Amino acid sequence: MNCLMMTTVIAALAIATAAPAKPNFSGTWRLNKAKSNYGPVSAPKRMERKIVHADPILKMIIVQANDEGEKTLDQEYRTDGSESVNKVGSREITSTAKWDGQVLVISSERGDFAQSERWTLSDDGKVLTLVNRIKSNKGNFEVTVVMDKQE
Repeated sequence: MNCLMMTTVIAALAIATAAPAKPNFSGTWRLNKAKSNYGPVSAPKRMERKIVHADPILKMIIVQANDEGEKTLDQEYRTDGSESVNKVGSREITSTAKWDGQVLVISSERGDFAQSERWTLSDDGKVLTLVNRIKSNKGNFEVTVVMDKQE
C-alpha cells in the first residue's frame, strides 16, 4: 500500500470513528405538560428555562409558577464533572454535570434529597427531555419533563 493510499485510509477511519458533537441545549424552553409525567408530585402551572450552553459551562434561568406563586432560579453547571453549588431558596445544592455519550447527567444532593437528571435533545433539536430519578425521605420516584424549544 503506498503512502497516499495509507493516509486516505487513516483519514477515512478517523472520520468514521469520530464521536458526534455533543448537543447544545441553548435556547428558551417551555414545559409541555401533555407529554410530561410528574408521577406523584404536582406539575407546575408553567415552567420556562432559558439556557446558555457554551460547553463546559451551562447557565440557566428557570421560571416556574405553581399555586404558591412564581419562582425564579439562576443556576450554573460545569459539564466536565466538577462540582457546582447553586442556591434554591436559602439552601445550597451541590451538583456535578457530566456527559454520558450524548446525554448530559446532572446529579445533585442536599441533605436527605438526591436527584439524577438525564438530559436528551431530540434529533431535530426542538424537544428537550429531562428524566429525573429522585430519592428523598418521602420515597423514590421518577419525573419526566418534556420541554419544547421556542422560536
